[in-house]
Amino acid sequence: MSPDISPEATQSTAQLKKRISLAMLLRLGIISSLLGATLFLNYQTRNTLSEPSARFLIVIVAFTYVFSIAYAIWLRIEWRMVWLARIQFAIDALTCGALAYATGGIGSGFTFLFHLWIIVTAIVLGGKNAYYSAAISAVVLVLLSLLSSWEIIPPLADLFVQPQTFSETLYHLGVNLLSLFLVAWLMTSLVHRLEDVHRGLAVAQATTADLQKLHSEVIRSMTNGLVIADEKGHVMDINPEGRNLLKIDAATPVFGQPISRWFPGLPLVFTAPVPHEERQRDAARGEDGEPFPIEHTLTALLDHDDTPKGFILNFKDLSRIQRLEEELEQTRRLAALGELAATFAHEVRNPLSVVSGTFQLLSTSTSPSLEDRHLLQMAEKETTRIERLLSDLLQYTRPKPPEKTRTNIAQAVRDVLTAFRLHQNDDVQITCTCSEDIYAELDPFQLNQILWNLLRNAVQAVSGNGAVSLAISHVNDHVRIVVGDNGPGVRPADRQRILEPFFSTRKQGMGLGLSICTRIVHAHGGTIEVGTSALGGAEFRLDFPIHSPR
Repeated sequence: MSPDISPEATQSTAQLKKRISLAMLLRLGIISSLLGATLFLNYQTRNTLSEPSARFLIVIVAFTYVFSIAYAIWLRIEWRMVWLARIQFAIDALTCGALAYATGGIGSGFTFLFHLWIIVTAIVLGGKNAYYSAAISAVVLVLLSLLSSWEIIPPLADLFVQPQTFSETLYHLGVNLLSLFLVAWLMTSLVHRLEDVHRGLAVAQATTADLQKLHSEVIRSMTNGLVIADEKGHVMDINPEGRNLLKIDAATPVFGQPISRWFPGLPLVFTAPVPHEERQRDAARGEDGEPFPIEHTLTALLDHDDTPKGFILNFKDLSRIQRLEEELEQTRRLAALGELAATFAHEVRNPLSVVSGTFQLLSTSTSPSLEDRHLLQMAEKETTRIERLLSDLLQYTRPKPPEKTRTNIAQAVRDVLTAFRLHQNDDVQITCTCSEDIYAELDPFQLNQILWNLLRNAVQAVSGNGAVSLAISHVNDHVRIVVGDNGPGVRPADRQRILEPFFSTRKQGMGLGLSICTRIVHAHGGTIEVGTSALGGAEFRLDFPIHSPR
């Protein structure tokens, strides 16, 4: 088949081939029935096949079989299929004429085959070709009538044909010709109507397919989740985004599942005669069992006569919006708290310094008892702790921008570690891994502050024979500092919150140390992550860009 043939032409050729095949089967069926009837009648009447009419019928059958084989070969190569059909029907008209001649001429009962073949022609080739078949049939009947009347072709020897007058011959001929063209007209009208219906059906099917495609594309491209359920709350379909939000695998069947499986708050809504269309907030539960906030609307699913057949749930995930709202609210609270804390720290710091100095004078200028000296040391220690908390509070509420300079990170870490070991418990072993000097543009004072906070937290977290590790490495265009310990670690649920202000896992902690570290790291364009160290406890991984971002 030529590659430039359109799909429509290919489909039309296939349909024509199918119709021609059916016509060939019908022809073989009629001829085979005729052969069987001839043999049966000759057997019943004890006649032999040597009678002229019997031999004539067998010859017709034989020629029909031979032509059918030729038709089948032609049909297989699919060459000029319309001409194949027309040639078949022309030869069929001659065959019908031969059968009429062998069975009594113009008055034979086999003339109905002309009408049958006009119907077949209209079905196979279309309505207008019925007139083509009727015209050929009319010519065959006229020739048969005239040749028989003029005795140019006498009747077969074993047949008795009632002689007819010329007027009787004209009457039979006229009735047959009129019936031929009447059948052709009726079939043409019928086929035209069927073709119109077929075209209308094809257009309707194409329109329906387009609407279905449009409907599926609209639903597929929606950024919101869409769930279609029947009036009993059983899911009929979920769009891809809905499956994504609910964490439902594409291969997981959802048809017939109760909608309450993912939306526990909805079953009561389905008992209402009219669903709500205003936006409402609720909670959904994903396939993994984790709840998440949603905003949804619920509308009625109506059929063609506006009868409710179910509901359409349109929902979207509010997790990100809720986090933003919480962060905004936290920012507002922190702003108000920061103003209050700054004022409070400023007002308390001066009197606190006086109190601390007084304790120092009392402990040196007099001769207090051992118990009084111990109490004065405790008071001085607590005063120092309050001063440190106030310093952290002031630094958090009024952060100082980093003063970046080219800094030897490895040397800075070693210096902090040397100073820290003078104040830490001897039971805690601190190891440092740094293969080479690494330079980066950082604020050395703020870097020391970060390291001191992280080391202090690590030492406080371990107990007994504790271990703390500190490692510095060069990763791409960043310097990485990792502080780990063998303490209890940080729970996965607290790893994000532990970097937030005023969150602490220690009873006496204020929750500002790590938040100050996080703010300093972010001010340098770096990142800080919390995980599990190789020692089994908590690990804080800091990445600083080597070159200051512009």
